[in-house]
Amino acid sequence: MMYHASKIIILCVDAMTTFVPPQNSAFVMTNALLTTSPPQVSVDDARCVMRSYFDEAEDIKALSGERDRNFMVRSANGDCLTLKFINHAESAEETAMQVAVLKHLATSGIEREVPVHIPSSRAIQDWIDVVMPDGPVRVRAYSYLEGFPGSALQAEPAVWRDIGKAAAQVTKAMQSFEHAGAHRPFLWDVAQLHLLKPMLPVIQQQELHDLVQCFMQQFEQTIQPILKSLPQQVIHNDLSPSNMLSCDAGKRVVGVLDFGDMVYAPRIAELAVTASYQMSRGTDPLAVLDAMLAGYSEVLELSEPEQATVLDLVLARLVQRIVITSWRADQFPANSTYILRSRAEAERLFKQLMTFWKVSRAGDKVR
Repeated sequence: MMYHASKIIILCVDAMTTFVPPQNSAFVMTNALLTTSPPQVSVDDARCVMRSYFDEAEDIKALSGERDRNFMVRSANGDCLTLKFINHAESAEETAMQVAVLKHLATSGIEREVPVHIPSSRAIQDWIDVVMPDGPVRVRAYSYLEGFPGSALQAEPAVWRDIGKAAAQVTKAMQSFEHAGAHRPFLWDVAQLHLLKPMLPVIQQQELHDLVQCFMQQFEQTIQPILKSLPQQVIHNDLSPSNMLSCDAGKRVVGVLDFGDMVYAPRIAELAVTASYQMSRGTDPLAVLDAMLAGYSEVLELSEPEQATVLDLVLARLVQRIVITSWRADQFPANSTYILRSRAEAERLFKQLMTFWKVSRAGDKVR
C-alpha cells in the first residue's frame, strides 16, 4: 500500500472535554507497573542469587531498564545469561506469560533469534522467589543474546523492508500463542489509547497538547470502533531499536528481545508500533512505512482495513511515547534520561505526520 495524500482520507472542530482521572481498577492496575520503582538489587545480590540457584558467576554487569533490574551474567564455562529481578507491580500471571512465550517461540521455527528461557534446577517453578531489601521479588533467567544494538541498523529501504519482514515473522510465530495475561489493561496498548486521558496535563506546550487531544478525540470516535473488527492476536508490542539486534553490517535484524509489553491487540499494531521508531530515520516518513509494509506483506497478507488503519496506529504509538514517557520522567527523575531517550524524536514525527493525517481523514470530520 502506497501512502499518498490522494489515497488516504482531520478536522477537529471541538475541544475534548476535561477528563477526570478514573479510580477504576483497570486504570490503577495499568498505572502501577509504570509507577513502581525497579527492585533494589545490587551486583552482590545478583551474584548471591546466581550462586544459590545457577552457577558461580565469573562476571556480572548491570543492564539498563525501565521497570526491572537486569544483569548480564557470564559463568566460568563461558555461558551468558540475563538475570531479571522483576518489578514488584508485575503480576505472577504476567511473569508466567513472558516465560510461556519464550517456550512457545523455542519450537516455532522463527528465523530471528529470540532469548531462551533458562530454569533453575534448584527451583520448583519457572522463576525464583527471593527477598530483597524492599521486599519479595520474582527472578527469572534467559539466554543473553550477543550482537549489535538495533540502533546500528542502516537507514535505507532494504533494511526497512527487512524490519517489516521481521515484525511479520514475529507476528506469525506468535499466531498460535495465547495467554490470559495478554488480556489486560495496559497503557502501551494502542487500542487502549483512552487510558492516557488522565495524563494529558503532563504536556505543558499548549500547541502540542491541543494537537494530541485532537488526535485522541478522532481516534476514539472513528478509529477505535474499526479496530475491533481487525484480526487480533497476542503481539510483541515493542519492536523498537532497543529490542532488536542487528548484524555487524547493519543490514538485517538478527534478534528480537524483551517480550514484557505483550498484549492481545490488532495484529497490524505490531507493524505500526515498529514503524513509529523507524519513520523519523528517512527524509520521507511515508516512504519508510511503504518499505516496511512491503516487507511485512512478504510474510503475512494484509487486509484493506488493516492497511487503512496502520497510519492511525503509528500516530497512536507516537502519542503514547510523548505522554507516557513525559509522565514517567516526572515520576522517576533519576532515570529520566533513559526514559526520555526517544521522546523528542516522537514529538517531531507526530507533528510532521499530523499535517498529512488531518487532510487524509477530512472525510471523518467530527460534527
